[in-house]
Amino acid sequence: MGTSDLLQFGTNLQQGTMEGILTIGSNLNASHTVNVISFDVIEKLSILGGGSKFLMNNTRVWDPLTGSVKNLTENIMKFVFIKY
Repeated sequence: MGTSDLLQFGTNLQQGTMEGILTIGSNLNASHTVNVISFDVIEKLSILGGGSKFLMNNTRVWDPLTGSVKNLTENIMKFVFIKY
């Protein structure tokens, strides 16, 4: 996911015009979907070779299995955007 995609997603998430759905788990056979509530963007610098990339950090999701909001600790298998 590029920088402009993250910025657009964050803006639209705050405005309520876009939703993010993550498939999380150890593999696709043992996974489930959650809704993104909020996230921070961090810039990860590459010491060897230079450059940088932007990553989602401190991602909070609503988990329908537990019926609660939690910090994401599982692996992200798939990320889907839904724009209204």
